[in-house]
Amino acid sequence: MSDTLRTAPGNAAAPRPARRLWSVPVLTLTALAFVVSTTEFMAVGVVPQITDDLRVSTGAAGLVSSLYATGVAVTTLPVAMTVMRHRPRVLLPAGLGLFVVAHAVMALAPTLPVLIAGRVLASTVHSLALGCALSAASAVVAPQRQGAAVGMVLGGLSGAMFLGAPLGTALGDLVGWRVSFALEGAAALLVLLAILRTLPDLPGQGVTDRRALGVLGRPQVLGPLVVTFTIMMANSVPFTYLGSYLTDVTGVGADGVAAGLAVFGVAAFAGNAAGGLVADRAPRRGAVAGATLMGVAVALFGIAGAHPWSAYVLIAFWAFGLQSIVPIVTHRAVAAGGGLAAVVGPGTANAGIAVGGLAGSAVVGLAGLRTTPWVAAVVALLLAAAMSLAALWSRADRTGTASSD
Repeated sequence: MSDTLRTAPGNAAAPRPARRLWSVPVLTLTALAFVVSTTEFMAVGVVPQITDDLRVSTGAAGLVSSLYATGVAVTTLPVAMTVMRHRPRVLLPAGLGLFVVAHAVMALAPTLPVLIAGRVLASTVHSLALGCALSAASAVVAPQRQGAAVGMVLGGLSGAMFLGAPLGTALGDLVGWRVSFALEGAAALLVLLAILRTLPDLPGQGVTDRRALGVLGRPQVLGPLVVTFTIMMANSVPFTYLGSYLTDVTGVGADGVAAGLAVFGVAAFAGNAAGGLVADRAPRRGAVAGATLMGVAVALFGIAGAHPWSAYVLIAFWAFGLQSIVPIVTHRAVAAGGGLAAVVGPGTANAGIAVGGLAGSAVVGLAGLRTTPWVAAVVALLLAAAMSLAALWSRADRTGTASSD
């Protein structure tokens, strides 16, 4: 499969500005990915404050976090098919404007249902904003730098994974959860203004609903989306309970849990950068290597995770392997399916996170915390084997076709 960006069906090819990777538009789109993704993760850190302020149970306040991922997964496809015909320079400011409104609702919410409504409203923008950012980043750089541009934008998401929850916790303690959401809305407004000033006028996708579904059904698009769903589902089984694992099995306190999450975030950021480089050079081998590294690291974590230092080292390899896959498969989906595939990608990832969280809950209930790494290891290694077989079959088909010619 070609790793160059293809024009979506129904669009005439537009001239490529061919900007450098570290250009202002790409950096602005990376900032967009960071701001939008931070909203998802920072809510974890303010659940205790919401519980106290709105006088609800911890489980009820936790819906502020869990329903966001569900909202992203459910709304991605209908939103994408409705609006992807519009130009990114129009679509992104409109989406970010709605995002700002959603944060105003959250900051002023008098009750938990109103707060959740604001979160769900923000979640409808999530995949659209990230997808448009990924597609636009690919469109404004030279063809040989598309994978790296995708990786850079996804680096904003990785940075949010690393900083989102700690930032939410710190801001919640310092200024309260309402001001935290208000500041996040203000950051989104700044990004909106930067988009208007820096993003070139790229074409929309120009697709109908029927054609959109056809694009998503292409093997070159569907395959990377299946990989995204599978690897995020596998990761979510143990990651959802990583804090509990480090506390109950590894035996560390709150500082140790924070250190473990920080190690995961930093390693995920590094893995994302490595995946962005590999996406332009050896995408198949890079994806197989990432899934294998994650599977082996999580399996070893299940064996040696009771010891703090070995647990932290293995968490680093686990996160690096996981996140190295994301820019590779995202770039391949965007190359084959254009901006629509880019929009659906984050929704697919969130669907995997939601399913993996539910599966993890069942695993913990039936077999205990110690079983969760083994489930993730088996799924990741099976995925690596499946990708290896697919690469061999593809190579055999190309060889056979060449021989027949």
